[in-house]
Amino acid sequence: MQDFLHNKAITFEKRDISRTYLMMDGQGTPAPGIAGYFTIALTVLNLPDDKGLSSTVVRRMNLSNNRAPAYLIGQISKRDSMERGVGLKVMNVALDVIKSGHETFGGRIVCIDCRQPLIDYYEKLGFKKIGHPSDSGLYKSVLLLS
Repeated sequence: MQDFLHNKAITFEKRDISRTYLMMDGQGTPAPGIAGYFTIALTVLNLPDDKGLSSTVVRRMNLSNNRAPAYLIGQISKRDSMERGVGLKVMNVALDVIKSGHETFGGRIVCIDCRQPLIDYYEKLGFKKIGHPSDSGLYKSVLLLS
């Protein structure tokens, strides 16, 4: 968690690449700190030919040449010592921020890249895995906003 925050988040903010949001804990605790964080950026989703999505979902994505603008949850993390459920709270706040942008600017696709063990977790939240893993072993999953 700290590597990204210490080494990249501020640089990405200054260069207008992304925005990082911190969620603090510590209400009534002697050592408050960062409970979790997420980073949101804009990206262009390149949909692979073997996307594994229904034709209805693909139609709703408003693709042009298998490409579409999307919101990217580039980083999302919680402190390991936080209680169960904090990760879901972090994700819900991230999606609320994206939905606010969606209402203001449009766009309906949310992307997240994850490793194999997290695919089921994100699918329970409504994300759909597309394609095969990247060279770095990450799977891309998408969520359509209504």
